[in-house]
Amino acid sequence: MERTSILLATRDHRTQNREEKQNKDVGEMKKEVQGRKLTDVIGRVKALHNTWRFRKICFDATGLGADPADQFEESGLPIDTFEFNLKTKQDIYENLQLIIEQSEMGGRVNDKK
Repeated sequence: MERTSILLATRDHRTQNREEKQNKDVGEMKKEVQGRKLTDVIGRVKALHNTWRFRKICFDATGLGADPADQFEESGLPIDTFEFNLKTKQDIYENLQLIIEQSEMGGRVNDKK
């Protein structure tokens, strides 16, 4: 399994400001699309992608999300679907546990003090 890594380096203020703006745009989009048709949502996500050029857009394709996930993939967006099941939940838990352990040790897994 490929583990997700986290960036521990300090970012400059331009990167942080861009990420804050991007997070604000995505947060506003969540409010805008509640109760809307899927085609409206895809259009809004495309607009955000045109602005921010996402490398990957993660989409929950579990259960009822499977059909919309297919439509998102067909839209040409860089969609990465994810299905929650016992195995993926265990992987998430193990990654989180590893991140917490690394954090508690100052970011070094093999620290020999």
